[in-house]
Amino acid sequence: ILSEKNLASFEAMLKPGGFIHYKTDHHEYFEETLSTIESHTNLLQTFTTRDLYSEKQTIDSVPSEFESLFRSKQLPIHMALFERAAFAIKS
Repeated sequence: ILSEKNLASFEAMLKPGGFIHYKTDHHEYFEETLSTIESHTNLLQTFTTRDLYSEKQTIDSVPSEFESLFRSKQLPIHMALFERAAFAIKS
């Protein structure tokens, strides 16, 4: 879902301060996606965790059916928030 092509579209649609809230149970895909998003200089990483429910910092998050399934198996949920910069950053 967060491919290079889709990210470019999302980045163009987001207003400054708009955000992408990304969660997955798949570690390798999470790491790959973080690397892809890093190339988008106008998307600022504001929060990242590789085990959402072990974090002391709470964050509003509505669990999906799959997330609930993986939590019941005590598997970690990875999450990242990215916010559209208030001004364009040149790369």
